[in-house]
Amino acid sequence: MSEKKLPPRVLIVDDEILQRKIVTQQLLKLEFASEAAATAADAVQILQTKDFDVVLLDMQMSDLSGLEALPLIKNLEDAPEVIMLTLDKTLESGVAALRAGAYDYLTKPATLDALEATVRKASEKRRLVRQNKTLKDFVESRTARADIASEPTGASAAMRQIIEQADAVAELNSTILITGESGTGKDVLARYIHTRSPRRKNSMVSVNCGAMPETLFESEFFGYEKGAFSGADQTKRGLIEVADGSTLCLDEIG
Repeated sequence: MSEKKLPPRVLIVDDEILQRKIVTQQLLKLEFASEAAATAADAVQILQTKDFDVVLLDMQMSDLSGLEALPLIKNLEDAPEVIMLTLDKTLESGVAALRAGAYDYLTKPATLDALEATVRKASEKRRLVRQNKTLKDFVESRTARADIASEPTGASAAMRQIIEQADAVAELNSTILITGESGTGKDVLARYIHTRSPRRKNSMVSVNCGAMPETLFESEFFGYEKGAFSGADQTKRGLIEVADGSTLCLDEIG
């Protein structure tokens, strides 16, 4: 069975036994694979040995708060997406969680529909992130071995014309828009242009805009300074700054 067909793997982190049981039962109805932890410390230990797509993390716990536990989870290698669970009906704690790196937040008790939709979207984002990282590692490894910038496969007149256009625009310090149907290789062409450009020595930064929540656009693209808001315990460089001197590829920008 491929990874695509596997149900999301979810870790529930809540120090209240009743809440853990309720959420576990909800996930069971959705046929998601799940496990539970009573403390943030237990959760981190579990995540170091087992792979989960999503963590449902309670905002208020006895050992560490959700905002304190969040960076411990996000700093793990191949970290899962984190959805915060909060009793706070206002936006304040939820926004703080998003800015600190959470994928989203749910107000307790969450409805089954809201839980399913949010967990599925978070799991899909993680799948795309891992897919992009695999592709990036592959391209970088080939570039390191042979400084490769080979043409995409295809010998038709139309393909040769596209390659000629790509070679021409690769020398320009300009914004490039690539359009086409899904599966036509837009990302391959974008990477080809990057490997032909003067910026090729720096890794291209690729962002799947379709998988990024609108509430995170500002912090992800422009970053923030330490102490700018509650939970901002360190300065975060925005993707635009990270891509300075290289290429910023905005996938699914529509």
